[in-house]
Amino acid sequence: MTQKAEAPNHSNMNRRFLFLSFLLIIITIKAHLASSQPNR
Repeated sequence: MTQKAEAPNHSNMNRRFLFLSFLLIIITIKAHLASSQPNR
């Protein structure tokens, strides 16, 4: 089959997905901390 041909593209998409999910987690955590603490 063509697994070798699809390997680079798949890994690139997986890396991008992990990066986006990581950013989303950081944003949600920051928003939670900001909402839990009263702004001066």
